[in-house]
Amino acid sequence: MIQSVVHIVDDASWGGVNRLLACFEKAPEGFVHDHHKIMRIDRGLKMSPLIEADVIVSHMSVCWKNIPFFTSLRATHPETPLVHVEHSYSERFAALKVGNRARFEDLMRLAYALFDKVVAVSRPQAAWIQRRGYADSDQLVSISSCVSLAAFEAVAYQRQDGPVTIGAIGRFHEQKGFDILVEAFVLAARANARLLLVGDGPDRDLLVSKAKGHPQISFMPYTANPAMALAMCDVIAMPSRWEPYGLVALEAMAAKRPVICSNFDGLKQHVSNGAVPIAENTVAGWYEQIAKLGTHEAVDRLGLGTGHVSAEWNFLHAWNKLVHELTYFKASTQKAA
Repeated sequence: MIQSVVHIVDDASWGGVNRLLACFEKAPEGFVHDHHKIMRIDRGLKMSPLIEADVIVSHMSVCWKNIPFFTSLRATHPETPLVHVEHSYSERFAALKVGNRARFEDLMRLAYALFDKVVAVSRPQAAWIQRRGYADSDQLVSISSCVSLAAFEAVAYQRQDGPVTIGAIGRFHEQKGFDILVEAFVLAARANARLLLVGDGPDRDLLVSKAKGHPQISFMPYTANPAMALAMCDVIAMPSRWEPYGLVALEAMAAKRPVICSNFDGLKQHVSNGAVPIAENTVAGWYEQIAKLGTHEAVDRLGLGTGHVSAEWNFLHAWNKLVHELTYFKASTQKAA
């Protein structure tokens, strides 16, 4: 029986959450067993609307401001299985950005207790959530994030002539660490390499300032065709300070581009699948790596990751399985009653 699954989200940006949701809509025939619908929720809403669904999946941020909404969501849908997908938090985030750890842990446990299942977007994130006791072991599910990979696979063998292009794709924000990469590239002063930064965000002016007008550093705005941006790059750099998962690494692997990344949080999973870990996620560490990337032969020696293999099928199969388990358990309980 086909179930109705409604995904609620309060983020309308170009980022990974919305591209992940599009994966359900663009899935190959037969990959998705249920009907998935996206519902936009106004950020800051206190009361949940009545949602007609067999399963409701939250992709909203866990924060004190959203606790009234989550509480209302649970109260309004007492018999409907509720799932929360944790897109925001990770161990490294907590270490770097959480000042009051006790208050943060109270928030996590309170919010997660309102949901039947909590989905971690990577294995390292799941291990952290379990280790901290934010969710019960039978409540926690690990489903690695994915997007539709066909467009990235289509550019797998397209190559650019000229200097080696190091690409950095994502939000211009402290989290992504692009400032580290720009400083390292300026310091390396390589005439036979270029740095392409694709995206936008609050740190754009900072990055432009750090680039110091370097002729080999260019900026490109967000594009509705991220595969095209990846096709312009020879290697993808991800100097993230924290990263629950890191979809760009998966996309780069599908496009047959080497990935160099920090070895934090969800990026550890990509390293286990063939991404190259940076020795030290500092200007000095990236300078040393950039200095080795003067030729296309040097890039080829980095090797290619395999994380994209069956990733889309695994992602959709895991969601099919989760929805089936939740609705089967609900039906069995109602029948027994």
